[in-house]
Amino acid sequence: MLQDMELLDETAVAAGIAGLRWDRDGDSLATTRVFAGFPAAIEFVDRVAELAERLGHHPDIAVAYNRVTLRSTTHDAGGLTAADLVLAAAVDALPDPGSPVPTSTSTSTSTSDSGG
Repeated sequence: MLQDMELLDETAVAAGIAGLRWDRDGDSLATTRVFAGFPAAIEFVDRVAELAERLGHHPDIAVAYNRVTLRSTTHDAGGLTAADLVLAAAVDALPDPGSPVPTSTSTSTSTSDSGG
């Protein structure tokens, strides 16, 4: 179970998500994954749920048919902590069920960051 409740500064967050399929969205990290169909999306959600239980840190999960959006923040701390970065990296390490369809990881409307 993750215990570190210290809020991260912008530099730590940027460094922590570099190379991950997550973006900063206010006080949260967010990622959207698109799968070949609903069963693959739900299989991914099941994997995330099992992982979150092991880590003791649970993202918000939204499912819209084959599209899954995850948001992670440490509510008790009021923002992003190391627990969010650990969860993001662990989710990215999960094998994708089926054949995911490439998609932007960002859930925000900002176009100032082209990724990378």
